[in-house]
Amino acid sequence: GADITVHVDGASMKAHKVILRARSPVFEKMFDHDTSEAVRNEIDVKDIRAPIMKELLIFLYTGAIENHDFDDACDLYYAADKYEVLSLRNACAKDLLHHLQVNNACQLLILATNHGDESLKEKILEYIMTNVKEIMATKSFEELAKYDANLVVLLMRNAFLK
Repeated sequence: GADITVHVDGASMKAHKVILRARSPVFEKMFDHDTSEAVRNEIDVKDIRAPIMKELLIFLYTGAIENHDFDDACDLYYAADKYEVLSLRNACAKDLLHHLQVNNACQLLILATNHGDESLKEKILEYIMTNVKEIMATKSFEELAKYDANLVVLLMRNAFLK
């Protein structure tokens, strides 16, 4: 039976260490050492919502992923990256590119940059360059300016050189 309990948002989910460790290097390290999680057979997750953690666990067992709205796709991408489940992270990146629009391009660029995903970042930058004038008029462009002023200068330079 299940030998580990994952606590998220007041919800508890049962799982099997053997599955988690086989699919996630982070869980493998967690269970291979005398961490509090390994000793207590409980994992407390503070930075991921319960439905997203459930999706992550389902993926670890089945390899199946559902279609998501933009926010859930971002959250699942974050969870996949945190637990180093690269196949899920890549599937989420593909999903995020389907959601790529003028109003969320800068937010996605920040997400890709924060997670060191150069492949995703490159595709988003291509999209931004193609739509730079429209994107510069969005609220998320202001967020990008706060996040990385150098990147904004580069984008503006390219926009005016077109």
